[in-house]
Amino acid sequence: MKRLLQIVGFIFFNSVSAQYSYEIQGHIKGLLDNTKIYLINGGKRKTIDSALVKNERFVLQGRVDDAFHTYLYEGKSNKLADILLDNRKITVLGEKPFYDSITISGSAIDEQWKEWYKEDQRIGYRSYQLNQVINSLNKPSDSASIAILREITEELLKDRINLLKLSVKKYGNSPASAVLPNLCTTQDKRSKVDFFDMYNS
Repeated sequence: MKRLLQIVGFIFFNSVSAQYSYEIQGHIKGLLDNTKIYLINGGKRKTIDSALVKNERFVLQGRVDDAFHTYLYEGKSNKLADILLDNRKITVLGEKPFYDSITISGSAIDEQWKEWYKEDQRIGYRSYQLNQVINSLNKPSDSASIAILREITEELLKDRINLLKLSVKKYGNSPASAVLPNLCTTQDKRSKVDFFDMYNS
């Protein structure tokens, strides 16, 4: 079922973007001329495009076969932005060449991914904190507390899966609906029913 969702996503993505290419137009104050800007595939950690800065501006252009998570870097060490890249015209603006200063616009799939990701991370971080507490409890007398905490972390996992399913349904007419299940780290925790629910929506 997971593979079926990936195939559906690939077909959906290509059907809505076959005639397009991506174009990232950036204007970030404080960038020096001839600084190199890199677009990096987040999953493969591989550079897919680069450009030189002129008058605080840069342009990256190309075509992708599928939407995927990318990083935008100034040089090799300063991450400027995260972008869920698809074949759209994207604008990158910033008052300074720092991550928190940068805004991305022009791509609905990027906005939808970030909306889902923010909430998913919030729930995931709560689960991480609970697991840290569980790992610190190792006495036999702690077993009841550990059982309660494990139950809470299971509920949080269900919340993340439900959030994903609701987001897939919400963005049903967007390629984001097919891409999000592949970006969520709950893949090995989802049931066949979860996959069918997302596929059907």
